[in-house]
Order: sequence, then C-alpha cells, then structure tokens
Amino acid sequence: MAASFRQHPVRWILVALALPVLGLIIAAGIIVHALLQPERFTALLKDNLANAGLALTLSAPAEPTLFPHPAVRLEGFQLSNAGSGTPLLQARDARIVVPWRALLHGEAAIERVEVSAPHIDLGELQMLFARLPHTRGAPQLPRIEAGMRMTDGTIMRGGSPLLFDFDLDTGPLAPGRQFGLDASARTGAGKRITLALSTVPASGRDGALVFDKIALMLGQQGGARLRLDGQATWHGGADFAAQLRGTLTHPMLAPASTATSLPPRSSGPPAPASAASAPESSAPAISVTDAVVMDILPAQSGTPMTVALKLDGADAHVDARVQPGAFADWWKRIIGPAPGSTAPLPFTGSASVQALDLGWLQAKGLHIEAGPDLAPAATTAPPPSPSAKAAGGH
Repeated sequence: MAASFRQHPVRWILVALALPVLGLIIAAGIIVHALLQPERFTALLKDNLANAGLALTLSAPAEPTLFPHPAVRLEGFQLSNAGSGTPLLQARDARIVVPWRALLHGEAAIERVEVSAPHIDLGELQMLFARLPHTRGAPQLPRIEAGMRMTDGTIMRGGSPLLFDFDLDTGPLAPGRQFGLDASARTGAGKRITLALSTVPASGRDGALVFDKIALMLGQQGGARLRLDGQATWHGGADFAAQLRGTLTHPMLAPASTATSLPPRSSGPPAPASAASAPESSAPAISVTDAVVMDILPAQSGTPMTVALKLDGADAHVDARVQPGAFADWWKRIIGPAPGSTAPLPFTGSASVQALDLGWLQAKGLHIEAGPDLAPAATTAPPPSPSAKAAGGH
C-alpha cells in the first residue's frame, strides 16, 4: 500500500477526499428523508384534493429530493373525479414543492405542485365543473393551500389530442385571498390561446360565495381579445349572478372602409413560423368594441340561468339574452325525428355586424333577429322523381 501511495499519490488523495463526501451525501439523504417524511405531504395533498372532489393515486411510494428546492417526487401521478374510473389528469411524475420552514421546523405545508407533460381528459374536467353548480345547499369554497404548475401538457377529448403545449400556473385558493390563474395552449393550427383570471373569493353574510375584483382576459394569437372586470355571487345550484364589464378586440369584425388596412401588431406571444411567414396585407383591420356588458341572471321560478349580453362598437352591435343550459334540449328537438316540431329558442335579441370576415364566411350588413315567436320552418318532402315513381311501381 505504501509503495502504491508513492507511485500514485494523486489517486489516493482523491479517494481520501471522495470517501467523506460520499458519506455526507448518504447522511444528507437519510436526514432529508427523515425531515421530509414524504408520506406526510402525500396525505396532506390527498386531503386538499379531496375537498375539491378529486382522488389522487400513485404508482410508487413518494421519494424526497433536496435540490433545487425541498420537494417530494411522485411517480405515476394520477387525478380522478371521486367515483370515476377514468383519470382526469395523469403524468409520469410530479413534484410537491415544500417550503424551507416545513423542512426546518417539521411543518406539513405544501408550496405548490409541479406536473410535467400531463395528459388532461376534457370530458372528465367538464364533469368536475358541471358537478359544482348543482350542489344543494349553501356552497362551500374548497380550501387548497398549494398552488399548481403544469408545463408541456396535452388536453385530450375522446382519446384524441385537442390542445398542445398546455401550461397552467395557479396560486392557493382560500377565502379572502386573491386567487390567480394563468393558462395557455396551442391549437392544432398553431394558434396560441391565453387565459388570465384573478379574483378574491369570500363567504357572504347570507351564505353565498362572493367573487370580488374579477379580472378576466381571454385571447387568441392573431384573433380576438376579451377583457372583463366585475364581481359575482353564488348561492348554490343555478343561483349564480355576475356583473361584468369590459372591451373586445377582434380582427374578424372590421368596418368595410378599413378592411384593407392593418395597424401595427400589438405586443403578445410570438407567432409560429408558419404564421410569421404568411403575408398580412389581406388581414382584416383590428376592430375594438367600445363597451361589453355581460350580466348573468340566476335561475328563478322555472326560468333557467340567463346571460344578458350587450356589445356596442363602431362596427358591431349585439343586444341578446342567452340561456346556455337550454341549448342542448333545443338542439335535440331541432334534429329530432319530427322535423316539423317547434322548439323554443334559447336566445332572444338582435345582432348587427357591418362587415364579417371569417375566411370561409364573408358578409356585409349582417343583421339577425331572434325571439320566442320564431321557430324553424316546417320542411316538406320534395315530389318524387320519375325514377323513384318507376321504382315504386315494381
């Protein structure tokens, strides 16, 4: 050994230094596992999700990690609606990010949940949202202390991808605290869709949930941008009311006199290569609707929830009342086996557009009137052709 040390002193020095470092790494792993106790945080996450009607399952026990932040790694991460056999969200792995105070003081607290490349089932997500408005009694706001971050996700419908590169970032959800949500995704055509929502939820004196300081922004790359601000209250069931005001910017609604001019593109997400290389000289002008008024009226005495919508702009005017919950029944009657049957329209009002350019649909001076006395025209079968008469004689 002495001869080997004399021949290779550097090698032995490196071995002497590596042994304590390896020992420190092993000791740190044991200490981190003892301090984090992954089962505590998975149990806490399951309780938080259960308050929102979601069940969490894992394919393997959680593992602790220390860098870059204290976290618990979850393998085979899967979320499902309570009682459903189809996962709402599934991913290969996820991380429960833990604040340093939880590591140093032994607290069971979660800062956020990070999910990479998740697959989200839109049908199960719609079932989750559809269940919320139909709960009986006073509504309860689920308290979720952890935020959530998703990156590079895919939104599925019926097993087929619908949206790509889905990103989501939310803060904690608790009464009296501002809740924020930012989301974006890419369509199959390469267009980027963005959504931003912030509000302050709280419990009202009459048992209702109050959503104050609502700020909603929805936009599509190269398309419409909607901004709404206001407040809403929910007493449970379909007893939901909201008052929202804002503006709409839409390139598809353009005055005929300016349809060939396009102002400079506003700052926003970069366009994909295919869109950036396309000429924009033929694109319609940006149209700004000066006032958007949206009032949601709660269901009362047999009348379903109604959305009263008003748009007042230089090139478009809309004054309509829509019953979203009645559309499904109306459409079933329209395409039903009795073509002459009447079905009450789930919307009333009027809409006027000076110029409309959707690419596949172009119109000028478009005006629409809808009322309860309007019904689909009864269809009559055309007279049989001579060939049909001849076939019927055999």
